[in-house]
Amino acid sequence: MTLIELLGTEVVQWALLAGVLVAVSAGLIGSFVVPRGMSLLGDSLAHASFSGIAVGLVLGVAPLPFALLSAVAAGLVIHLLEHRGITRGDTAIGIIFAGGLGVGVILATTAGLEQELLEAFFGSIQMVSPGDLLLLAILLGILLLAMVGLYKEYVYLTFDEETAEASGLPTHALNVLFVVLTAVAVVAATRIVGVLLVASLVILPAAASQHVSGSFRQSVVLAVVFAVTATLLGIVLAFLWAWPPGGAVVLMSLALFAIAVLGRRIKEAVGAAA
Repeated sequence: MTLIELLGTEVVQWALLAGVLVAVSAGLIGSFVVPRGMSLLGDSLAHASFSGIAVGLVLGVAPLPFALLSAVAAGLVIHLLEHRGITRGDTAIGIIFAGGLGVGVILATTAGLEQELLEAFFGSIQMVSPGDLLLLAILLGILLLAMVGLYKEYVYLTFDEETAEASGLPTHALNVLFVVLTAVAVVAATRIVGVLLVASLVILPAAASQHVSGSFRQSVVLAVVFAVTATLLGIVLAFLWAWPPGGAVVLMSLALFAIAVLGRRIKEAVGAAA
């Protein structure tokens, strides 16, 4: 099948549309996650969401709503454990990371859902349904409303949380909301790249954008552009060459990151030589 024929099929068009929705969410939230040093949070929430996915699969219903509930609950637990001083943030993340994955694996294997287990781990973009598209669009809408409406507050919180708190900003409430929004973006991304690779789609485009942007606002825009580009290229390659969609998307994200780093090094070298 040629590329033109492939792009004309309904399943590919749905997959590409879902990819755009997911990539915008991942690129946007990643722009704030990476500079805050919270990259592992996305990975932990992805693994926690797997428990919800497993519950949905066992019940025979759409797993995304259960995945979202599971990820949001896990994020709130992580924040509570750290905020109350019960344990350090990285330890809380590790606890949720292991617990979510363990519970999900037990539920899925006990119910004989090994194939569905693999799809959850590595993504199943070929099976995107209109219902999935609607839910992904709603999740992206929520994320955009929150991040655009509170953009200045989150920029302040990202780069100087202590001063933000001293200035009177409700940092605790904003951090709780940020964890919830991260869970939303992560759960959306698992539909494309799966539980095991979701952190890459959140981290790599944002990390690449930091190497070529001149301001934070520009880095946010470029992170979204890089995420969308990597996702669309990855999905097309996955259909053309029968690659796992998650792996293809991550490979494209890695390529863009490498290009961004190399481009910055070349620019610096030229500037130094001049």
